[in-house]
Amino acid sequence: MPILILLAAAGGSAPALSAPTAAVGESGMFEATSVVLNIRLFAAYIGMFTLFLIPILGWRAFQLWNQKRQRERFLHVPLAQASALSSARDEERKRLSRELHDTVGPILTAVGLQLRAIRLKSLSTEQLHARLDEACRLNGEALQLVRDLARGLRPGLSEHLSLAAALELRARQLFDQSEIRTSLQVSRDVDELPEEQRTCIYHCVLEALTNCAKHANPSSIRIQVRSHGDL
Repeated sequence: MPILILLAAAGGSAPALSAPTAAVGESGMFEATSVVLNIRLFAAYIGMFTLFLIPILGWRAFQLWNQKRQRERFLHVPLAQASALSSARDEERKRLSRELHDTVGPILTAVGLQLRAIRLKSLSTEQLHARLDEACRLNGEALQLVRDLARGLRPGLSEHLSLAAALELRARQLFDQSEIRTSLQVSRDVDELPEEQRTCIYHCVLEALTNCAKHANPSSIRIQVRSHGDL
């Protein structure tokens, strides 16, 4: 720091700054100025480095966030696939259960009715053979349906018969099996529905026929299938 030296001359003259003191003061001020400039330059370097570093840090943070998101997405994909696979398996089990119930079930019921008729009724040899032949035929039909299901094939209603003709065939088979007379009426507009809807109607009627023959012990059954408004 500057040093001030006061000298008092004899005779009461005013004090004056000595030359060495002035020199020391100027040198100290220069050093102080240099220190301030160095501090400012250092601060400027720090600022420039910070401005340069901020985009790099931001880009690195974005990369880390993106990698985390990718890992989470790849983690969720197998979970979603496993969930979809499980749902597909459940749906397939339900489908096979419905198919067995709606197709093989009625045929096996018919076989049971044939065997019960053989056991309960006094039949001639010719009648007995006819009953056994029908039971064998139904058994073969059930076997074929099981094979079709095993191959993933669904019996197509429209491939060979219309809805009315298919239901008429089942009605005749029911009479042959149990001597239950069946009258059937199917409106034309119902038979013109899309295949999926007609197949659903076919299985509904078949289920109703099977349940009626199995549990109600009827002498006759009347079936009427018609549209009702938008239904």
